[in-house]
Amino acid sequence: MTTDGMFVLHWNEAAGTWDGIPWAVWTEFRLGKENAPVPGVHAGNNYFVMGELNCQGDIVWLRPQRCVIYDDGEWRAVFDSLTADERIEWRRLEEIHNLQGSSREVRTLTADERRRLKLLQDKAWPSLWPSLRSIPALIPALQRIPGASSNVWRFFKQIGVTAESGSWGLAAANLADLLARRADQA
Repeated sequence: MTTDGMFVLHWNEAAGTWDGIPWAVWTEFRLGKENAPVPGVHAGNNYFVMGELNCQGDIVWLRPQRCVIYDDGEWRAVFDSLTADERIEWRRLEEIHNLQGSSREVRTLTADERRRLKLLQDKAWPSLWPSLRSIPALIPALQRIPGASSNVWRFFKQIGVTAESGSWGLAAANLADLLARRADQA
């Protein structure tokens, strides 16, 4: 995590853990240096969760990211279910949405923009997540409980996590129940 609260986690399928990646390494890989390696991240499908903590240490936002990384280190973000125009629109709306409540807030989304973002998220997010096995491991990796009004609970709701009391223990129990029900339905 950085001094401004930014963090990124990588799903390690073999270990069954979400491992932290230093933000500077992530930005070199994602935004800066071409083909910058990320320790512990190998060629193939890779899943990440990016987020930000506010000054009080509360999680302000979380966003899944899926990338295909090639043997030569090049990568491509994967949005299997969105068109190119929808990806551009989603990124624009998400950027505005993710800054809400942070020190970098520019403006809030209009009602129409919120509806459109929800439609795009609902269409895209299933393709951004690894197996359901990754979700219980995410809870302890975050190490913090989002505030009751945090946008993060919408994120968790989309992946099947609820927490009536706001405790991770309850969220993990609810998730275990959800996974058991999904397994029974399969």
